[in-house]
Amino acid sequence: MAAKPQGGDRRSQHLEAQAAFIVKLRLDRPTLTLSELRALLAERGIATSESGLSRFFRRHAVTHKKTRSTPPSSSGRT
Repeated sequence: MAAKPQGGDRRSQHLEAQAAFIVKLRLDRPTLTLSELRALLAERGIATSESGLSRFFRRHAVTHKKTRSTPPSSSGRT
């Protein structure tokens, strides 16, 4: 009797099946946080975690550039 495999990745195939939708959603709504994206996926019946989404984006080379929440000062640095 052979031993069964242990550990490893068991959920990424669910995200990979929705890869086009996830990447399009991220590109259409760049300010979407990982928790908001996770909630949207949960509505579609896709269970995942924020860290799972982070690994997904790393695999697909999708980066998120943070933006300033306020515009720069017109008077310059003080």
